[in-house]
Amino acid sequence: MKKILCLIMALVMVASLVACGSKTENPDDGSEQAPPEIVSYSVGCSASGGAYNIVSTGWCTLMNQVFPDKYSFTAETTGGASANTALIETGECMFGVGGAGSTFEAYNASAEWTQGQKMLKSRAMWPMYAMSLTCFCMADSGINSLDDLAGKTVACGSQGSGSLLSDILPAIGIDIKVHNDTWANSVAALKDGTIDAVITMAAGAWPSLVETEATHEVKVLSFTDEQCEKVMEAYPYFVKSTIPAGTYKCNANEDIQSCAQWAYAICSEDLSADVVYELTKATFEHYDDMTAVYAGLGDGLKLENIPQMPFLFHEGAIKYYEENGVKMADIAAGFDVK
Repeated sequence: MKKILCLIMALVMVASLVACGSKTENPDDGSEQAPPEIVSYSVGCSASGGAYNIVSTGWCTLMNQVFPDKYSFTAETTGGASANTALIETGECMFGVGGAGSTFEAYNASAEWTQGQKMLKSRAMWPMYAMSLTCFCMADSGINSLDDLAGKTVACGSQGSGSLLSDILPAIGIDIKVHNDTWANSVAALKDGTIDAVITMAAGAWPSLVETEATHEVKVLSFTDEQCEKVMEAYPYFVKSTIPAGTYKCNANEDIQSCAQWAYAICSEDLSADVVYELTKATFEHYDDMTAVYAGLGDGLKLENIPQMPFLFHEGAIKYYEENGVKMADIAAGFDVK
């Protein structure tokens, strides 16, 4: 009987300790209260292995470390930017990675994946990187400008995936013969003279072009001001950009003018300004950690890029940028849903 009584008393003491441990003392009146509730969010990523997935899963891990008692972020594998935009529209995700193209298509229901339904809830949050149109040929090809590509065979990526790239040059009045194949096969065809040029989109140095320059002399073609204006007129989600000097051996000492499509973090307009402000601030304050996650963020995740991004940002992000003296860009046609 004594043993049973001792066991019961021990259990009561344990229960009391557990109950006490689940509460915190109110410093004002000495009363006890439950610990603050951690708010959980789902973040849309992409298929594993891609840049979007690396950036978004890394951001989730970092924010969980910065706000361990306040927020919990879970990275969700998705179909990418378009899927993330749709998931934010339905409320299944509050954050994600996206890009100007998918946002434009969502706002205007201009792509097949929208099924004719406008999706207006996604907002830009912070910049990831700009993917510049990069068109290159062999240095001895006799091609010196984009206009010289008229009638030439240009690789535009695999069938389907390269549909935008195959339309870019015709949109600015340069008719080409489109070559669809994998990038590896396309670069090999350029080297052996089967095709005349390659056009792609790249954030920073495109690996296949860097590899080509290791054995061949290459020329990257610049877009004129007029050509940039035509691209941006045809595709309002493009902005004028620069491939910085030194990106490739062939432009060691000079910038190359181009057009770029921005990739950026997105969030739901339903989120409070305070939450988005706090997370935007934390992202920039942990710049070194973010670039350690993905080196491609080195040139993108900078306040100086915000004035070059004519997209609809969340009010919480705008608050942070304006507090830091950043002038927001005028919103481009097709992006203002207010």
